[in-house]
Order: sequence, then structure tokens, then C-alpha cells
Amino acid sequence: DNHKPLVDALAGLEGCKLNEDSTDLDGDCAAYDAFAKVVDEAEDKDQEAIMRTLVNLLGDSNDVVRWSAQNMLRNADWLKNDALVATGLVALAGEKNKAIASSLASDLRNVEYDKMLGDALRPTFEATLVALPHKEAFESLMPTASECDENVKCIEMLANVAAKNPELPNRGFAAVELMSAKQLLDNSCKVALDTALALAKAPAPAEDADNPYNPHDDAEQIIISLGSVELGEGDKKQDCAAVLPNLIDETTTLAKAGTLPERVFTAVLDIDRREDKKSYMDKLTALAEAVKGNDKLGADMKQTATDSLESWKNE
Repeated sequence: DNHKPLVDALAGLEGCKLNEDSTDLDGDCAAYDAFAKVVDEAEDKDQEAIMRTLVNLLGDSNDVVRWSAQNMLRNADWLKNDALVATGLVALAGEKNKAIASSLASDLRNVEYDKMLGDALRPTFEATLVALPHKEAFESLMPTASECDENVKCIEMLANVAAKNPELPNRGFAAVELMSAKQLLDNSCKVALDTALALAKAPAPAEDADNPYNPHDDAEQIIISLGSVELGEGDKKQDCAAVLPNLIDETTTLAKAGTLPERVFTAVLDIDRREDKKSYMDKLTALAEAVKGNDKLGADMKQTATDSLESWKNE
């Protein structure tokens, strides 16, 4: 059950306002002070009910109520309780306010990953990362490949998030980490390829963009990894050779349409550094010819294509 005195203290909170960027209250608000006083003066026997009520309020429809609850939780010892953490993750997945989402994600980041990746919390943790749209909050909470280490469930989560998150920057982040993991899953290369192609097809940001994210940065990094990753030895060797023909074909299609980003083109050309490059030379040649013959593409890019074709002829 919720803590009744704290619920009663909500009455005036809806009259308070947040500042423009939702990081604090817009001026003094007596109702917030009264709300905070209930939390601060609660007896020890009421602390569990206080924390449970504050976490439940993270799902409230009012921004001020959610901000107030999250702000008070920073001084509460709620992150050791799996049930409360799960409720907080669900609230984060549905949070529309970027600032509140970032603050809540920052708090949840303090939960130990061994606990977050355990059977009790991992499904909710993954569902939150799959749904979470806000880039800052996402990057705060998303585990890296080094944090996953050899945890297969964590690597599977990277793959699922890269495949399913609704925002390209988040998919790109997850795919970059997926390709840096200590092992390749059966679908790692395919997920990374699909993400790289989606990023390659997305437009670059305007030069005057406030917070420019260039999807071609992540596309380039993922493609380089696809062409170079090699894990294990002998029968246990893992690489992404199987998806490279499709990668070259798809970039050739972009080249013919005149929409292939230069950095994506040069990343694909790095396939000619592989020991087995002869397997791909017909497709790489077709790609270079498509770039060379398309006047929609830049002069530097066309020159790179010309130089590559000449180099390959002399090999």
C-alpha cells in the first residue's frame, strides 16, 4: 500500500511548475516543501512504504509529481529492492520527459550489473532498453561490451536492443557494442549489418544542428567491424564473412542511387584488406564502378573509386 500522508501531500503539487528544461522547480513551491517534509520526517518504520510510494509515483501522469518523486528517491535506499527497481525500470520505459528520464536512468545505473542481469530483473531491464527513446538516458543505462564481458545473456540483450529500439542513435550504440563483444551470437552479424545499412541510409545532420548526431559515424564503425572481426581459432573461429556480400550489394545500390555516404563507401572498401578478399573482388569492383560512374557523388569519392579500380588492376 502507498503511504497515506505522502499521498495526501500530493494535493498541491500539481500547482507547482518545472523550469524550462525540467531539471528543477520553476521558483519556490510550498506544496513541494510540504511533500518533501513528509519524506524527510517519516519514521524508520514508514521508510519502506515511503520508498514504495515514491517509486509508484514515477508512473504518475503529472511531470511535477514524477520529478518530485524521482528527486526524493535520490536520498532513499530503494535500489537494493528488486521489486522497486523493476517498477522504476517500467516507469523509465514510458517516461516522455527527457530530463526526468535522464535523471532516473542515472539513478538506476547504480544498480550492480550482476543484479540487473540476473533472472529477476533482466527481462524488465531489456524491455526498458528496447523501448527507451531518449539518447542520453539510453546511453547512461545501456551496458557496454566490456561490462557484458562473457555474459551471453548480456550480449543477447545488445543484439535485441540493436534490432528493436525505435531510435537509430540507440540502435547504433548497441550495434557498435555488439560488434565489440567477446563472442559473436548466431545473429550478431545480421543484426549489425541491418543496423549499419539503416544508419547509412539516414541523412547526415544539418551543419547548424544543435546536437548533431551523424548516423554515418556509427555506420562506418560497424562496417569496419563487420569486415575485420575475427574471434577464436580453428573450428571455433567466428567472423562475419557470410554477410559481407550482402553488405557490398546494398552499398552498391546506394551508390547507383547517388545516396551512398563517402565514409560508408571507404569503410566497405576496407574489405580488400582481408586475406580472402578475392572472394569479394567482383562485388567490390561493381561498387567502385557504380561510384565512379555516378555524377551525383562527390569528386573525392569518385577519385577514391578510380584509384581503387586502378590498384586492383595492377595486383
